[in-house]
Amino acid sequence: DFLFDHDNHFGDLEQAAADFRADAAIGGDCSEAMLAGYLSRAHGVEVALRPAGLLPGGEARHMAAFDAASRTLVLAEEAVPATRRFELARLAAALFTRGRPVDDLLARADQLGTDAARGRAGRALSAYLAAAVLLPYEPFLDSALHLRYDVDRLAQRFGASFEQVCHR
Repeated sequence: DFLFDHDNHFGDLEQAAADFRADAAIGGDCSEAMLAGYLSRAHGVEVALRPAGLLPGGEARHMAAFDAASRTLVLAEEAVPATRRFELARLAAALFTRGRPVDDLLARADQLGTDAARGRAGRALSAYLAAAVLLPYEPFLDSALHLRYDVDRLAQRFGASFEQVCHR
């Protein structure tokens, strides 16, 4: 209901993504190396690859884990490039914004009456922010129109997964 009430569009998160891209000097496509470099330079975060079973949580469905104490983002080596980029963008944007735009949206969401609902909405909003970093609104919309909303071609164009394109 929260997402539908906002028509799945959050201008504050779009602006935060644009601000991040400007700060990180990302003008065009956003590569894994650019994001890892930004995390290292701006936040002292090291990126490491490990088998998914060795990530905290130990379940194969976990593709990334951030250890704030050691400033290490561990990505599952089995993760496809689109997933690695998404997790890098999620962390980079969260650190850049210090979580403020997501927290502000959650604070104003009266319909989120439980901690579970706020947690799930927070995860959805952080994913939205990561997608806005990787698939900026105007270029993505222009490509969607040009490619006639062909999800496979959009995924290829932006180096994203089918699911990421569909959500965006």
